[in-house]
Amino acid sequence: MKRSKPTPASRVSDAAGGWLDRFVGRSGVSVSRRSALREWLDDCSEAVALAEAGEGGLAGEVLRRESARKIVVAGTGPGFSQALGEHALGLAERLSCDLVFLSIGPAACEAAPKRREAFAAAARQAVSAWLSGAAGRGLAAAHEVRFGEPAAAVEQFCAGLRRVEFVLGEVGDGMGFGGRLNRPLFVVR
Repeated sequence: MKRSKPTPASRVSDAAGGWLDRFVGRSGVSVSRRSALREWLDDCSEAVALAEAGEGGLAGEVLRRESARKIVVAGTGPGFSQALGEHALGLAERLSCDLVFLSIGPAACEAAPKRREAFAAAARQAVSAWLSGAAGRGLAAAHEVRFGEPAAAVEQFCAGLRRVEFVLGEVGDGMGFGGRLNRPLFVVR
């Protein structure tokens, strides 16, 4: 049986096919990311299923939790400076975003329950004025307390939220994040 000699055109198509196969992901490696539309459709499906099961309140919560964009205001102490708080309220109002104040306590507090509770109580008291200010402007705002390394605490917290637009912090706190956030960080002086 005689084999035909490959033509230059067939060599080009084989080379292009191999390159094209690798380019479109047929080489065994593919990267995928759920689109925002897909996430929204999944949330709507979950809400419909809950509503059909007679859980209207839960269905409403599912739809509300995903509806608004969020600004995370992060601080490595129990309170937030006047400049940071005012800037956060102004931005949230202009951009129609919800605010989430995140107080990050030292990792040493995690192992000491009394210190942990004292920090959390001081943080709740310090942020209450900002929560009232947000309510006065018609903004949705919440407060969370986390402990540990600041950048890791912010990343872990933001991973649980959806639609985080960016993180606001103070100059000193921004240095503690050290470029280790996967979200935009803006610092207020």
